[in-house]
Amino acid sequence: MSDRIEIHNLDTDPNAVKLRYKWGCAAMTQDTEGRYVYTGKGNSYMGTCSNPQAVQVGHVIVLIARTDNPNFANSNIWYANVLLNEQDGDTYIKASKVTETGRNHEITISTCTNGVTLLGSAIYSPEDWEQVLSLYQRGALEYQWFDGDSYLTGGGLPLSGLYPHVDRRIALVVVA
Repeated sequence: MSDRIEIHNLDTDPNAVKLRYKWGCAAMTQDTEGRYVYTGKGNSYMGTCSNPQAVQVGHVIVLIARTDNPNFANSNIWYANVLLNEQDGDTYIKASKVTETGRNHEITISTCTNGVTLLGSAIYSPEDWEQVLSLYQRGALEYQWFDGDSYLTGGGLPLSGLYPHVDRRIALVVVA
């Protein structure tokens, strides 16, 4: 018996290969996989998802980033409440529920002088986030869970026309 669970990633750049919002960064470079590395200095920030100002209140922004700076563990997504903040070596998973729309929802990288590589991002509706979190907590879903070899690339379906750029679904099949 299997259940089909459809999860819609509303982010248009789940693989983080497009330049994100940044402010005060010392440098931005691309790694060998085409992902951007944002280097902090002074008071600096990087974007967490594509088109952050359009994210609806209640939706969840998830990012996976890599840095060798342990202070990144204390950085949180702005204008959002922390739901998940985990670390595995130099890889961080952060998820936050948006509390204000029309904001950049950036994350502080000021102390990350060796850089932060954004490995991927997602925007989930509250319902889809509950599914993702449940699967992740049960061990049925490992990061990077919102794109990759076993999923379709490119995001999910539009909600109320607010995400017209999205043209694909991510469907997970979980065997019970």
